[in-house]
Amino acid sequence: QADGVLSSQASEDEVSPSSGEPLNETRYLIRRARLRVTAEDAWFAGALEIDGNTVRGMSSGLTDAEVSLRLPPPAPFAPSSLALSIGLLRIPFGAELYELDPDRLYLERSNVIRALFPGTFDLGVGLAGRWRAFDVRFGLMNGEPIGEPGFPARDPNQAKDLVGRLGMRAAIHDKVTITAGVSA
Repeated sequence: QADGVLSSQASEDEVSPSSGEPLNETRYLIRRARLRVTAEDAWFAGALEIDGNTVRGMSSGLTDAEVSLRLPPPAPFAPSSLALSIGLLRIPFGAELYELDPDRLYLERSNVIRALFPGTFDLGVGLAGRWRAFDVRFGLMNGEPIGEPGFPARDPNQAKDLVGRLGMRAAIHDKVTITAGVSA
């Protein structure tokens, strides 16, 4: 995703005296350049995603790195009903955080989700299950997601965050689907 800010009234041709960062917001930048590799088997799954951007200078790094142990699906080509994952995982809170960026309708996440979760990924262990129209996801996470200003992807204390989501998705008609969920 490339971006160009052609004009910004907040922009100044100066450098911040406190941080040394340029105050110019009239620029071209790469917001996201991602490479994602996934592998799936009846019993195992894995994902690795690397992100590169120029939002705050040139940067790159892991955004997703997980390994999952799954129960084999009940029928051929059916989604797995239970999976245990470990690694750098998507935080299982809300529908927005769990959406892959290319599948999302809008380029950016909502302001509410970005305020609560500055990052989408955190290190931890996750359990996901599906039964009929219900979808359940729990995660025991470090509590310092990537994107957090204080300690991104590092845990300064012994406390862990337990987050989860119970969702429901039901097709009423060929072109009508109801989706609902609650997170805590």
